[in-house]
Amino acid sequence: MAFSNAIDSSTGAGLASDSRSLDSLRAGASKDPHKALRGAAQQFESVFMNTLMKSMRDTVPQGELTGGNETKNWQGMFDQELVASLGKANGGKGVGLADMIVQQLAKGLHTEEPDAARIEKLKEATQAAGDAAGAAERKAPAATGATGTAAAAPQATGAQGFVRQMWSQAREAESRTGVPAQFMIGQAALETGWGKRQITGVDGSQSNNLFGIKATPDWKGRTVDAVTTEYVNGKAVRRTEKFRAYDSYADSFADYAQIVGSKPRYAPVLQQTSARGFATALQSAGYATDPAYADKLTATINTALRLSRTA
Repeated sequence: MAFSNAIDSSTGAGLASDSRSLDSLRAGASKDPHKALRGAAQQFESVFMNTLMKSMRDTVPQGELTGGNETKNWQGMFDQELVASLGKANGGKGVGLADMIVQQLAKGLHTEEPDAARIEKLKEATQAAGDAAGAAERKAPAATGATGTAAAAPQATGAQGFVRQMWSQAREAESRTGVPAQFMIGQAALETGWGKRQITGVDGSQSNNLFGIKATPDWKGRTVDAVTTEYVNGKAVRRTEKFRAYDSYADSFADYAQIVGSKPRYAPVLQQTSARGFATALQSAGYATDPAYADKLTATINTALRLSRTA
């Protein structure tokens, strides 16, 4: 059943590190300096708050149950949504940092400084927001996947880059299953931390496994042994499992489409038209043992839906 147009209509602001958003600010600086200044200030506030949240998380001691990759990935997505909500607080004024920046820099807009010089200052402020976002991403330690060694990340920059990189493969899988591409990209994002980690064997071999699909007895292809977290009677347990390995991400999407599209237990999943319904049906079908999997998947799908509008 195809339902590619039946996607969640939730909306949200773009990421502060979205280059298109920064380009838009640069272009608008010559037309409306005050509006561009406000936009740059809000971008910087968003970057600052994201960095602050990450620094706060880093100070909290990590235990066996709270230090896993899945938990960190979920916390990162939650913090991103929290920062977006804070940016809309107080009537869209956020936490007040953007207002302070505007008040400080707006003074220069009222001088007799040539237009070109004023515009250049706005461009520099806008670029600073982008540089800060890039620096924060480069400094962040790369998450490791379900692996005995450090996992190599797919060649994508942030969540926006991940959506763009996976788009064509996801669309192909959509044509086979009817599952919206954004839903599958959201699930791949959850399983790989938006491309920052992937299942890698203890010998360092790459699996290109975007969906955490294990190697069942009927699997004839390559496999990798990797450490993962499973939930048994509600308790997290770390153990080594065999996972399927693919030659490319396209093969991973194709195998996922074949599994979801052909196995009877996933039939209810194909009938869902919302992110929440899809995630809940997938968990009910036994796709994952994490009791919070549906909530986490709903969050990443909604983010993928939002980012796909500018991909």
